[in-house]
Amino acid sequence: MHAARLNTNTSDEYIEIRPVRFDGDFVDCAVNISLRNWGTRAEECWTKIEADGIGLSLNAIKDMQSKIAHWLDSPSVGIAAFSGRFELGYVPLHRLDIFFGPRSDTIASIDKPVVTVHFTSGSTCIDCRFVTDQSCLRLFEMALSGLSIDEKS
Repeated sequence: MHAARLNTNTSDEYIEIRPVRFDGDFVDCAVNISLRNWGTRAEECWTKIEADGIGLSLNAIKDMQSKIAHWLDSPSVGIAAFSGRFELGYVPLHRLDIFFGPRSDTIASIDKPVVTVHFTSGSTCIDCRFVTDQSCLRLFEMALSGLSIDEKS
């Protein structure tokens, strides 16, 4: 099954959702996160997480895909910022929440939304943010739309 990857606008950082098994309204996924930590030190630090068996709501994924597509296809793209809150996880110990919208601590423009990711799996908890752009969002949206095809396979 194919993966849906949302890249930053620099393309070397990402969050990736790869479906492994469909079960009704839910899908077990592998979640990969690879992001830079920008601290005060000169060298870069990376956060890299690979977690399997993360249960996500297929309906929440489809809702996110639909809202991203609607914004990208609307005349307000580039004029009004994309925003949305998507709580994809359905098990308390395995959460993946993705928020799109402005943040006071992150520089971005209207056509380059800030993405905030909250990920929890057992005792591992990641809170991170990055800036993406319309082309990265379109590729992510197209990959997410393919999940319904995989679901029927």
